[in-house]
Amino acid sequence: MECFVGYLVQLCCAKDRTVRFRACQMLAGITTTFTQDTQLDEMIQEELFERLHERVRDKVAKVRLMASKALAPLQDTSDPDDPALVSLLNAMSKDPSSEVRKCILNRIGVSSSTISDIWARCTDIDPSIRKKSYVVLREKISMDKITPNKIVFIINTGLSDLDGSVKSECIELIKVWLKSQSNDVVKFLKYLNVVENELVVTPILKTIFQFKKIENSEFINSDEINCEFSLFWRVYCEWIVETKPFTEQDEIFQDILPDMMNLCELISKFRESQELDSNRFFVVYQLLSLCSLLDYADEIGRRETTNLMMNIIKTSDNERELRLSIDVLINIYSSNEEWGDKVLSVINLKYQSADENTDYSKTWTSILSIVYKFLEHTQKKATDSDMLELLSTIIIPGSNNIVPAIHEKGLKC
Repeated sequence: MECFVGYLVQLCCAKDRTVRFRACQMLAGITTTFTQDTQLDEMIQEELFERLHERVRDKVAKVRLMASKALAPLQDTSDPDDPALVSLLNAMSKDPSSEVRKCILNRIGVSSSTISDIWARCTDIDPSIRKKSYVVLREKISMDKITPNKIVFIINTGLSDLDGSVKSECIELIKVWLKSQSNDVVKFLKYLNVVENELVVTPILKTIFQFKKIENSEFINSDEINCEFSLFWRVYCEWIVETKPFTEQDEIFQDILPDMMNLCELISKFRESQELDSNRFFVVYQLLSLCSLLDYADEIGRRETTNLMMNIIKTSDNERELRLSIDVLINIYSSNEEWGDKVLSVINLKYQSADENTDYSKTWTSILSIVYKFLEHTQKKATDSDMLELLSTIIIPGSNNIVPAIHEKGLKC
């Protein structure tokens, strides 16, 4: 066999493209039969590698295709500097022929040094290669081999693809990865770094809800509330509102949402917990969003929720927490005067303590954040006395402030 391989290697340099093609084609048939025990003369082996490297860069696409097939069995994925592997990866990303790129994608070995090159084909210009990349990911690569941000990128790229077949393969990938986590959505979310990727994880969850039935019992145990569970809970409720008739929504929410008093207790618990600030606030954000879905017919629960929201607005300097709390008040009180007067009273209270506060900048930026949210929703006229007072005491001084953060907020108002 060595003599025959040596003969074919020489033919790889032929001037005739058909000869080069046939030589590479026959070498591809031979190299696919190689095992770890296959021995070749060292000189022939070196020349085989050298000629195939050259033909992978041949000017004729069908020659490059066959050369890639012949070189693929010779790659060593355990060595990121392996010449065969480097040559194949380079061609997989840069070869102008989609058939060559697809051929290599189908044959490239999976290792820590090749995974990034494989998922990078999710953005290939050719839809058939993008589709193939999701097939390779599904069949060969587990979630724990990819970083959270890359997983989110891979899935969102596929879900937003304009080609339906690519999107379908992406959904199949989600199903396989979800199955690898025992079909547990919360376990699946632990691989997505939800605190940093909330906005892009949301559409992923809504896609999962389209093919996976969520049992109401999954929301019962509040002791297990964490970042992943709280996002799952909030997005599922949001999806119910978007996709189910109003009569069904009410029935589902009765089963999966706590009453106002219990939800207020949960929010207070997490606001006072010793969790990392980013995790603690993240859970609070999700729980505050759930408040908008509650039935506020109960006077005691409504009063308790109002008191909690007012306390958050008084004490918090977290902009998102402030905005969500005001949203809850707007939902509780249909009358503009009711929620507006409550918010104005807090604004005045915080303003009076601003100069005494040790963190002057934070206090002022939180005041202006509340003012901005108030102005977005209020029906009050600019000529009303309380609006004129707001302008003269807070908005204009804020916009003229020398502290950049305060100045910017003031101008925004």
